[in-house]
Amino acid sequence: MASEVYQAIAESLLTEVADPRLKHARLARVVMTADLGIARLYFYLIEGNTPKNIQAADKALRRAAGFLKRIMNNTVQMKFTPDIEIYFEDIP
Repeated sequence: MASEVYQAIAESLLTEVADPRLKHARLARVVMTADLGIARLYFYLIEGNTPKNIQAADKALRRAAGFLKRIMNNTVQMKFTPDIEIYFEDIP
């Protein structure tokens, strides 16, 4: 399930999200809770890895959470759409 959510959201971040604060944001991984009620999205920045840019990308992803939930609902077959939690992952 997590891999399907990852694929759907990672693709939409590259092709459908127009927020310039997410220009360098990429999805690192998705972790689902055991009850599938929460999807934890871990992101990283491919460029401009400064606290200011990280905070801006985090804020933009949180604002896009509703859109990302719709992406999950429309592309991944689930009984219900999980809530989304956003985390930054520092990948060297």
